Amino acid sequence: PLAQLVQPWLDQLSEQIGQSTSVSILDETEIVYLARAAQRRVMSIGLMPGSRLPAHCTSLGRVLLAALPEAEARARVERADLSPRTPFSLTAPDEIMARIAEARSRGHALIDQEVELGLRSIAVPILGSSGRVVAALNTGVAAVQNAATDLEALYLPALLKVQDGLRRVLH
Repeated sequence: PLAQLVQPWLDQLSEQIGQSTSVSILDETEIVYLARAAQRRVMSIGLMPGSRLPAHCTSLGRVLLAALPEAEARARVERADLSPRTPFSLTAPDEIMARIAEARSRGHALIDQEVELGLRSIAVPILGSSGRVVAALNTGVAAVQNAATDLEALYLPALLKVQDGLRRVLH
């Protein structure tokens, strides 16, 4: 199973970058955590395999929604509960779709305190044997950097290295 395959990669990545890492899949309007390697607890909610969060306001979810055809991604966003979770949460489907389009073009998604105050995260897709996105990989960190975009320089190279390793393993 995917969870067992990705766990050693998550453990190694988490140790290397000193942050928690996770892999999740998309289930309708939510993400479901498959595997996790926790460092210090950044989120107030304890996440573990099986935990669910809204897809539209998480980096994992935006990467997974970006893999869908645009009309299907929009339908899921419009079906979702878009109640704000923080003052930074996006609640307009058009704004959320713009961020999903950005994730699609950049190959990764960045979230700045939209799911929980003090939490930033960056995610990349995990590609299966057919080249299709089968899951997403992220790291979530305390919002201590000057800007959310600092996560790209700090963590994106390590995430992309694991993404590449998993692509080979899943082929």
